[in-house]
Amino acid sequence: RGHAHPPRTLHPKNKRTLFAFPQPNQVDHLLRLAQSSANERIALLPLWPAAPWFNKAAQLSVSLSHLLSPDAITPSHQYAPSRPNWEWIGVRLSGRRSTRLTFRRGLEHVSAYTIAPTANMLGPGRPFGPSPKTLKYLQHFLDIALQAKF
Repeated sequence: RGHAHPPRTLHPKNKRTLFAFPQPNQVDHLLRLAQSSANERIALLPLWPAAPWFNKAAQLSVSLSHLLSPDAITPSHQYAPSRPNWEWIGVRLSGRRSTRLTFRRGLEHVSAYTIAPTANMLGPGRPFGPSPKTLKYLQHFLDIALQAKF
C-alpha cells in the first residue's frame, strides 16, 4: 500500500534486451548476470584481451563485435573528463546456450572468417582505421567465441 509500482510491461525483467555500459571493474559482474539470465544484453566493453573477463565475454557473445574508437566514449560525472586511450567494443551477450550455438553455427558457414577493417568500426561520427594490434584483438575475440563449447 502506498507504493507506486510501474506497469508490469515496463518492468526491466519483462524486456528481452538490456543495455549495459559497466565500469571496467564491474564487467565480470555483468557477465555473471548475463550468463545466468535469459535476457540478452548489449554491452559496451573495453577491448582488453588481458582482462580476466575477456574470454567469458567472447564466449557469451552472440553477435560480431562493433569496434568504437577511444574518442567515441567520454566518461561522465567527472570534473575534468579524461579520455581513455583504448578502443571499445559493442557486443550482444546471451545467457541462453541455444542462442549462442545458433550464432556460432551461422559463423561456421563462412569459410576462413577473419576480421578486416569494415564499416562496423566507428569513431565519433566517422569510420576510423584500427591498428593491426586492434584487429588481432578482435580476431582473438571472435576465435574464442567460435571455439566455445557452451
